[in-house]
Amino acid sequence: GDAYYQRSTSNFIKERDWPAVRGQLRDRRGRVLVENDPAYSVYVTPQFVTPESMARLRRHLELDDEQYSALSARVDARRHGKERSQMMLAMEHISRDQMALLESEKQELHGIDLIARAHRSYPHSSLAAHLLGYLNQVNPDDLKRGYKPGDYVGRAGIERLLEPTLRGTPGYEKIIVDAYGRRKSDRELGELSRLLPPDLKREPVPGNHVVLTIDSDLQRIVEKALSRHHSAAAAVVEVDTGKVLALASHPSPDPNTLTGRLTRAEAQRLESDAYRPL
Repeated sequence: GDAYYQRSTSNFIKERDWPAVRGQLRDRRGRVLVENDPAYSVYVTPQFVTPESMARLRRHLELDDEQYSALSARVDARRHGKERSQMMLAMEHISRDQMALLESEKQELHGIDLIARAHRSYPHSSLAAHLLGYLNQVNPDDLKRGYKPGDYVGRAGIERLLEPTLRGTPGYEKIIVDAYGRRKSDRELGELSRLLPPDLKREPVPGNHVVLTIDSDLQRIVEKALSRHHSAAAAVVEVDTGKVLALASHPSPDPNTLTGRLTRAEAQRLESDAYRPL
């Protein structure tokens, strides 16, 4: 009985990760230095996606041959393994026009889902960039430490130093679907709902906010002063307490670019800059 139960439920339960909202970084007065903006991402479930759906996805997202081949290879690699029913990230931060196109054809896009996920945002551009740090996608070593494909992890600065505090605890959701990967309603499920396992959902726990000793007004003044030079750095410390009020290095990159939007050309420019902005 247990064996048949497992075989039947695996056919109609689709899993998706439910990431936790990352904690904000704020200055000493509580002003937000780093936050999260809503962004739409496209997910593919290998068990349910069809060649027709992939072709439509390629057209709407305007994927070139290299991008499409890489995505197809990732999907094919999971079609027959234990991860076949888990949703995998296909593309992040799609445009509003692309979102509208995919939403209008969702009935024909079998195995493809559009999900809103928070994206790390640095509203003050390069302000305190070296101090705050940035995120990027996990690598093979991160996967061994419990992260999942598509996750972002702190790579520098406070984002890296306080990764466990900011990250929170991710959750998951198991969705009941039909043979095309489309979500079933309670009415459609009927008596089948009695067979469902109890652990269909675990809500994520948001990360903690972090308040720094930095004064963002003073940080701006310091960075403006440094910008008169080709390369410079400064630290402003409160003498009585030892608290760091400003910490700057010039030139500095924009962490918005480094966090998931770094093109090959931009990476080469940063690496070849004689004043080493990284």
